[in-house]
Amino acid sequence: MMELNCQQLIAMGKDVPTPFCLQVSTNRGAESVRVKKILRNIPGERITAIATWKESEVILKLFLQGARNKRFLFNELRAADLLRQRQIPTPDILHHSNTTDGRGTMLFIDLLKEALNLEQLFQRAQTDAEQESVLKAAMQALARCHQAGIWQDGFDMGQLLKARERIYVLSSSKLQTQNEPLPIAQRTRLIADFLAQLPVVCDEKLPQLCEYYQGTSFAQDLLDPEQLRQEVRDKRRRRVELLAKGSFRKQEKVFQIEQSNYLLVYQADFPRKILERFQANPDALLAQGKMLKSGESSTVVELELLGKRFVLKRFSKKGFGHGLARSFSPSRANNCWRMARVFRALGVATPEPILFMEKRLLWSLRGDSYLLTEKIDAEHLLKQLEANPLLRQNPDSLVRGFQNLFSIMQQYQLSHGDLKATNFLLKNDKLIAIDLNAARYHANISSAARSLQNDWTDFMENWRNSSLANKFRVIQDALGFSGSKQKDEKAEP
Repeated sequence: MMELNCQQLIAMGKDVPTPFCLQVSTNRGAESVRVKKILRNIPGERITAIATWKESEVILKLFLQGARNKRFLFNELRAADLLRQRQIPTPDILHHSNTTDGRGTMLFIDLLKEALNLEQLFQRAQTDAEQESVLKAAMQALARCHQAGIWQDGFDMGQLLKARERIYVLSSSKLQTQNEPLPIAQRTRLIADFLAQLPVVCDEKLPQLCEYYQGTSFAQDLLDPEQLRQEVRDKRRRRVELLAKGSFRKQEKVFQIEQSNYLLVYQADFPRKILERFQANPDALLAQGKMLKSGESSTVVELELLGKRFVLKRFSKKGFGHGLARSFSPSRANNCWRMARVFRALGVATPEPILFMEKRLLWSLRGDSYLLTEKIDAEHLLKQLEANPLLRQNPDSLVRGFQNLFSIMQQYQLSHGDLKATNFLLKNDKLIAIDLNAARYHANISSAARSLQNDWTDFMENWRNSSLANKFRVIQDALGFSGSKQKDEKAEP
């Protein structure tokens, strides 16, 4: 197995292959630690991973900042001690030491058997009741921390573990404390930060979540659900803007490779073997797929990789003028990736983006681009309506799905840009939006309103000769769209 030292890990940045070995100093000399899976990698600063040490699986935190490592280690140990002192369950710290090259500091933490973090449990929940149970556990854990005077900015459900029916808080060097319960203004801000990371549909549960949080801990100092709702929306809007326009380097679980001739952005857990094939020749992978669509501006195929099915799309230039116009703008694959992450963060179902690649000339001139997403097993909406008379006769769930989509886009200044009925799938009564290459986040409220009105006009054109048109006008009345058939040409493309 490959053995790496801290200097090599720093040089690799985010592109660290696993498994690998590290040498740790002990009283008995050097011992080997096998790193199996990286959970988080902040290049040049810290790696969190699952590792094998003394024949047991542990969580390893490796600090890579030389002279600053002692301070980070002190803060981690202090945080774990504070949680224990204030009777907040947290995984045990088993050992700490240095790497043999003297440049890294290692912290070994108990890997709780069969533990799952609450983010994983929330994503796996099959019913509203299961989701609410996870949210209840999260709000009660937050309340215990705030009552004990403990908090952390940017706290999320990934930092709460459930094992043996008990909730554990993961310690962090960013943990802050005071000797009394947190005041209500601070608690409201921290809870809003936490809830803004959840899908918009969870906002409907805010009064109940406030009750779970307050319990007996803050019965005399109650949260205001409406004030909290507004703060959640404000913070979520800032998060949407960051996902739509911010740096990929700042996004969790996303790796980026940028060279003079290409940009490649991908999920951190994507198999390295497939990534290298894609990096070397994306057109070769495209040629291996089952053709779904072939056109002048895009080619779409279905691929099977390591037993899983994906959709690979290549966006091409139509000609010299079209290519020149697009050469200085982010590619359509880039936009699809960003907007898919925005929509999914808000709770709008869309195929999971796995990676995208832009071909470039001299760093900045864009050529063809490629997008790989998960494959959803479902027919597009028009086919399902044709095949299922009951869906046409009783479309209430469909109307609710589209009302939810338009409501979210309206609240968060988004537009889809291509609302053909064939750009929607329906699976298990869940509406899934596809083809996001024209989707946009609008910083300007007026531009957002015009573009969304255009989306509505296009959407209703699908049903011009259908009895469904009257059903969908409920959405028009609820959200204040105009029934005009004229598109506003002033909206952004």
